[in-house]
Amino acid sequence: MSVSEDVWLVVKGMPYVQEALEKGIVNHSALARIIQKQMDWASLPAIKVALIRIEKKLAKERRVLERKVLEIIKGSRLEVKNRVITITSKEKINMPCIASVKGPSGFLCIAETLPEGFKGRRLRIKRDMSIISIISPEKIEDTPTVVSFLLSILASENINVFEIMSFYRDTLIVVSEDDSARCMELLLRLMKR
Repeated sequence: MSVSEDVWLVVKGMPYVQEALEKGIVNHSALARIIQKQMDWASLPAIKVALIRIEKKLAKERRVLERKVLEIIKGSRLEVKNRVITITSKEKINMPCIASVKGPSGFLCIAETLPEGFKGRRLRIKRDMSIISIISPEKIEDTPTVVSFLLSILASENINVFEIMSFYRDTLIVVSEDDSARCMELLLRLMKR
């Protein structure tokens, strides 16, 4: 295996380093010294050269992918529904849901109200939530990192996403009602970028 291939394997195992390389904010010499401790057979200059090549490749790929992601987001439309509740249960939930999911540890239902018959059951209920629906063009299915990109934008603004569902063209994000206006503002700003 070549030095470049080995350096790439190390970088792939450190996503935060990969992202820093993509953005061009890495001290190549310092990173090469760190990597050399894992690859004691490779010279420091060879590792540094490999990092510079990797950085150029990652930056180019990131620009291309970011353009595709922003194109998807610009072609999307948003819908918001406030005053929803999320209900989680180990048992199947038979009630009208805006969206529902079955997972290995139970069931999730996002609904407008909780029917009377459900009040005594063992349920985990979160009230005062908002569901933001992002309806994207069909190209979203063939474009990686769209959801990741959206979540990173929300995380950078300290918006907690309680639930997320993605299927076909729809991405549903559940946030607290307190965060929904800020969330919508961020998404709309992204759509105009």
